[in-house]
Amino acid sequence: MKKKKIFMDLIDILKKIEQKEGFQSGHAQDEEQIMFFESELNVKFPNSYKMIFKRYGYMAWDEGEIYGASTDVYYNLLEKNKFARQQKLPENFLVLPIDAFVFDKYSGGGYYMLFSADSPRAGQVGLFLSESGYHEEQTWESLEAFLEDYYCS
Repeated sequence: MKKKKIFMDLIDILKKIEQKEGFQSGHAQDEEQIMFFESELNVKFPNSYKMIFKRYGYMAWDEGEIYGASTDVYYNLLEKNKFARQQKLPENFLVLPIDAFVFDKYSGGGYYMLFSADSPRAGQVGLFLSESGYHEEQTWESLEAFLEDYYCS
């Protein structure tokens, strides 16, 4: 008999991340601020990301971060996406998907992108590596699955 994997819910994942060494976060954001960021990025945040945004603004710890509302350019969601989209890319590189936004970096060079709630791939996370010309190398079905797999296992 095949065992079914039981996934953690987002609250449990966030509590686990809060315990990580070096954990820091910004400030809770309201619906108006969320709408501003969505408008600037031309996306609709999935509910899981909205929860993080509303609760923390942004999150960072020794092993990773989730970009969001921050005056620190390093954690600022708008600045990170602006940089990712304005890079001069070699001819063989793919254009990053326009129905997703960068929410974390891949330390080996590349980005984790979360697909907009109104995308055909709503809520999925993709890893786009620079070394492969921004081809998508890995996919997670949700932000929760990504966080559990990458930061909680």
